[in-house]
Amino acid sequence: MLPSLCRLSLGPSIAGLRPKGAPDYDKPSCEAPQLNDDGEGCSCAICKDPLTEYAKNGAPWVLSTCNHQFHLLCIQRWTEIKKSCPNCRVAIPDVEATFLYWMAQVLRKDNFMILEKVPRDHAKYREIAMAAVEKDDRAFRFLSNLREDYDQIAVEMLTKNGKLLRFVDPNEPFYNEFAKAAISQTVFALHYIPPEREDYIEFALAAVATDGNALRYVNTDDDRFHEIAMAAVAQNGYALKHVPTTHKDFAHIAMAALRKTAAALQYVPRSRSDYDEIAMAAVV
Repeated sequence: MLPSLCRLSLGPSIAGLRPKGAPDYDKPSCEAPQLNDDGEGCSCAICKDPLTEYAKNGAPWVLSTCNHQFHLLCIQRWTEIKKSCPNCRVAIPDVEATFLYWMAQVLRKDNFMILEKVPRDHAKYREIAMAAVEKDDRAFRFLSNLREDYDQIAVEMLTKNGKLLRFVDPNEPFYNEFAKAAISQTVFALHYIPPEREDYIEFALAAVATDGNALRYVNTDDDRFHEIAMAAVAQNGYALKHVPTTHKDFAHIAMAALRKTAAALQYVPRSRSDYDEIAMAAVV
């Protein structure tokens, strides 16, 4: 008997009778096209609960061969006993059954290392990997770099969650591509890029061009800070607040910020001897 997860007894049938609690094959089946966007009004034939996106037994899963729909965890449990649709008995392909198995492992277990066990040549590896990383971003570290589409999968993940860049080795051959994808999703990713990289300024300029406030993630002692800060205040004058007033180029950067946004004057200390000179930039 299966766990209460699906509340279904799958004991052997006698004289052609269905197992106790099995779906009624004579009743109209729940097919994907009949559902609303949220699955409302339709129940899983296995556990009898409504098919909804956030159900305890997983989101609705549509079988590829017959279009019948069940909770992902319910149909996965079912395939451990019979690899056929509970409603119409059409065979479920092995590749789909193994996919359901791995997806169930991802959903059931708090194990971010699960990707290490998934066969890298599985036809649905990408989908399994996406689900694993969405559940626990640490799973990104176990993405197989032996797949031909490794870089494509990683970029797709980074464009959805730029903070995954923290798991990428700076010596990674695709690091440049990965960093660009991460910054396009969040400028916070700049925080994870080693300043000693020769292409650091390229990433920093890209970040501040998107959001001047990304300047907060740049080391003010960096020799390239002036160039990056000028680009930041050109995008957003308020980025001046991230420039130390003691920085040797503060006055130059401040005047550029004021030409962009006069209100940035609030970040210039009145105690500075060159305050009036800097303030003039706000009225030019």
